[in-house]
Amino acid sequence: MYCFESFVNDLERLLDTTGSYNEIIRNCTMYMKKLVSNRELISQRTIDDIMSGSIDNTVYSSKRNDFVVQIFTWDAKSITPVHDHDTWGVMGIYYNKLFVTEYSLTNIDHNSYDINVSQEYFAKSGDVCYLIPPDEEIHKIENRTDSLSISIHVYGKPIKEYNVYDLENGQIIHNVV
Repeated sequence: MYCFESFVNDLERLLDTTGSYNEIIRNCTMYMKKLVSNRELISQRTIDDIMSGSIDNTVYSSKRNDFVVQIFTWDAKSITPVHDHDTWGVMGIYYNKLFVTEYSLTNIDHNSYDINVSQEYFAKSGDVCYLIPPDEEIHKIENRTDSLSISIHVYGKPIKEYNVYDLENGQIIHNVV
């Protein structure tokens, strides 16, 4: 059965040999599909520990290739702001489903932009989504269900800064973690 160790070993080998976003996304998506199909991958204790904050949600941090693997638990009705990560990313839905909204951004001038929904969809258990900077990475994730959802994310680097897009006020807010 495909496990975290196999997943990160496959990613390390892949990233040792390519820097192409297309090749990374294509292969990482394939690995993630195998990973989230393992129904014994994440124990209830791990889920409880992540939700309580007693352990970090980062389950792997590559010293060789700088990518990270994280598990996210999504309470019922939780929602992120519209944001980006400034790196490639792949998300696999492990349990339940999440609603994903992807956006396109057009700079009008140095002080303003136009942002529009490019697609919206439910990603259900076993589905995999990806982000490619700079044009395909602005998004929002929602758990529109009445129960817990769980996703596994790989980011091309640790997230130390990101942008939040304030749609009401037309501002981009840069955040440093």
